[in-house]
This record gives sequence, structure tokens and C-alpha cells, in this order.
Amino acid sequence: MNRLIMLCCATFLGLSACGDPSRDVQNDESLQSDIEETVLSTDGRIVISSLPKVFEPNACILPITVQNGTETEVSVSMMEFSVTGTGDDDSGNMFAQSVEAGETNTAYILFPTRQCDELLEITANNLTCKTMGEDCSESVEFESIEDLTIRRK
Repeated sequence: MNRLIMLCCATFLGLSACGDPSRDVQNDESLQSDIEETVLSTDGRIVISSLPKVFEPNACILPITVQNGTETEVSVSMMEFSVTGTGDDDSGNMFAQSVEAGETNTAYILFPTRQCDELLEITANNLTCKTMGEDCSESVEFESIEDLTIRRK
């Protein structure tokens, strides 16, 4: 009798797990459209830009993004970039960011003891970009945001 009850319970649980999937999940077409919205188009562009500055009590954090719109992985770095603004001039490094085709990576650059309002312009003095072993530095574009200009030297 116990075996019969256990068999009935197992059968019920098994059938419950195999219920009508249309009730609980989206159909394949809507899932595919959701995925397509989150992937960059491969427009052939490699773009360095910034997200809004992150204000901290005793520091400023700059989130620098690298968007790879090419069809191959790229590696981008900005060594010895300079930062100018209303305070003292500063400098920094953004080490190589490997970015898969059609994706975006973000590097967070910390400026201790600096206020974000002081940082107005980043100049990439030593920009490197590699894709499949080839130099792609000349292909990199810069996009500035409202209160921060990013440019090539």
C-alpha cells in the first residue's frame, strides 16, 4: 500500500513538472527579441565613452566603457591618459579591456581625493587597440558625455 501511494505521488509530481509550458514562460519569439535588444549591433565601430561620474565623499569614480561593434574580439587600453579640469591636472591608466564582438565592457577608474566636478577632460596619450593581432587604434572613436570630454591626443 505504501508503495502504491509513493508511486502515485511520484507520478503526480512528474506530470506537474511537465505541465503546459505556455502558462509560465514566454514564447520563443519574445525571448529572441529580448536577447536581440541587449546585444550591440555589429556596426564596425569601437567606441570609448563614459557613463555618468560616480560621486564619493573623498573620491571620484569614472566608469569608462569600451563598446565593440566589430565582428571580432578587441583589446583596448589607455596608458598614461591625462585628466584636466578645474583642479590639479592628473593622469591614470586604463589597462587592456578585452571586449567580445558586439559587447560592452566597463573599466572603473578611481581618482582618490578628487571631486568629480573637477574632472572635465580625458586625453588618451597612449591608446592601443588590437584585434586578431592587428593594430586597430585608428578605428577607435570617442564619445563625450555632458560634463566630460574624452579625446585622442
